[in-house]
Amino acid sequence: MKVNFKDERAVIIDNFLPDELFDQLATLLEFESYEFVNGIRWNRVFRLLDGRPLAGRDFLHCGSQPLTHCEGSRRRLLILPSGTVIDEVLSRLSELPHDHDDFFHPYRPEPNYVGARPWIYPTGTGLSWHDDRATRVPGFILYCHPEWSASWGGELLVADSDCTEIPRRLHWNPMRDVETALPYGMSADVEISAHLMQSCPGLFVLPAPNRLVILQPGVMHAIKRVETAAGERSRRSLSGQFMDMEAAIRYYTAQGDKLRVDSTKFL
Repeated sequence: MKVNFKDERAVIIDNFLPDELFDQLATLLEFESYEFVNGIRWNRVFRLLDGRPLAGRDFLHCGSQPLTHCEGSRRRLLILPSGTVIDEVLSRLSELPHDHDDFFHPYRPEPNYVGARPWIYPTGTGLSWHDDRATRVPGFILYCHPEWSASWGGELLVADSDCTEIPRRLHWNPMRDVETALPYGMSADVEISAHLMQSCPGLFVLPAPNRLVILQPGVMHAIKRVETAAGERSRRSLSGQFMDMEAAIRYYTAQGDKLRVDSTKFL
């Protein structure tokens, strides 16, 4: 494990997992069940021309207090332990806030809950500029493909810190009877582009296997398209968030997985 880069926006750690554990994780994700993004409704972070990435199910490593599903939860989320290698991977991720306290110090209590989801970006797919301010917690990307070439694309682009939480004009939303920022994918992209065009310098990160990238919330970032040179090889990753208990309950409840503290684990 080696810290390759660190500033106020991001931490990049190479060879995050031991080789054997990384190989086991890559194999496990081969067997995961995936579905196309925007299969039913439009997740506007993925613009209409971003292609069709695939996403697996959500995993949650619980910290100091175990969580469980409430009645009526969709139960798409798998609360660990699962008896698989994903338990060890997310456990190692949960130790990072302690190891990099200077990066995580604004987030108290310590975010020792880790949520993660596997992703596949085939040739021609990417993800346009966006921030993760809605989560209000640091996020991460762990690249899980067994090999990659610098000519295959799929780079992570990170804007200058001046573009953190770009201010966006409020518009009256008649569906909610309140003023909100426009969603991604339409006129809002014009506002975002205007700020990014003045951003300098930025950071680009090649998706090297077993490379971990940690991002602060609100940092504008994008994923460049996977090039045709990659052929049938796909950009594979495990991405998610570092959370405290309240943030975990809030985030997954918004996704349809209603959670509560599992009091049976304290009997």
